Amino acid sequence: MSLIIPTYHYVRDFRNTRYPDIKGLDINEFEFQINHLNTNYTILSPADVKRKIIEKIPFEDHDCWLTFDDGYKDHFEYVRPLLNKLGVKASFFPPVATALNRTILDVNLIHHILAVNSDKELISQEIKDIYFEIEVAHSDYNFEKIISTIDIPNEMISHPYDDKETLIIKRLLQRDLPEMIRATISEKLFQKYVSSDIESFAGDLYMSIDEIEQLHQEGHEIGSHGYNHCWLSRLDYKKQLDEIQKTKEFWLERGVFKENWTICYPYGDFNEDTINISKDCGVLIGLTVEHGIASMKKNDMLTLPRVDTNELPKQ
Repeated sequence: MSLIIPTYHYVRDFRNTRYPDIKGLDINEFEFQINHLNTNYTILSPADVKRKIIEKIPFEDHDCWLTFDDGYKDHFEYVRPLLNKLGVKASFFPPVATALNRTILDVNLIHHILAVNSDKELISQEIKDIYFEIEVAHSDYNFEKIISTIDIPNEMISHPYDDKETLIIKRLLQRDLPEMIRATISEKLFQKYVSSDIESFAGDLYMSIDEIEQLHQEGHEIGSHGYNHCWLSRLDYKKQLDEIQKTKEFWLERGVFKENWTICYPYGDFNEDTINISKDCGVLIGLTVEHGIASMKKNDMLTLPRVDTNELPKQ
């Protein structure tokens, strides 16, 4: 008995976008896919998923639960109308910072930089050049040493839709360079290639607090995707606790979170501390980016695998 959990990110009208090279699902493909799932599976509401877990009712082989990460405006403009038309409820995971502070996640800075400039060798060289402008004391060896620590074979297994050069750029700017340095580099490249008005761009890219609350009022679940969308395993226990508690408190104050809430780990990244903190904070379900079908027998409910939208029919 199993549960298929599709994970969605960008869902947009790619015929009318400035960024056609962003990897995502076109609205027509999305509509086909949702109709396929609605016809061939039982799309459970988040409340139904939780009830089955709490009451230990086995999932059926064609049970399905829809999840949408990162809080994109796409989800409000394109996803919400179709789900509401079909009477389908889903779970949405917006980071607090994108909705509240109108900042852009580093992952989205990188997506858009690469979408408008496909010359990855040039981007890599610019990353290196800016790095040395900031960290003049670092040798070329040290920069290359940082790159050498990236586990490319394993990363390509976890991210099968990215090539080696893209993965290196993403890992440098999302995780492996020092935090302040990678933030500076990402913002410089974004302002050079994409937009100098980061706040306005963020307003167009992400849902607002009001839109997120409207999704909740319409019966969809709002779950945790972190306050600042951090790599949790890279934080010590105290910082992880602060990140998870701040997120919980923010949504609790707005009446969005209730008991037995759901966490979707940013980047799918977690460790034992994350699991223990999540349990203590009242989390019932934790979602990863591990590929697979979820099972009550095989999986811990705090580390459920999901399937990529590319693994499902689109037409």
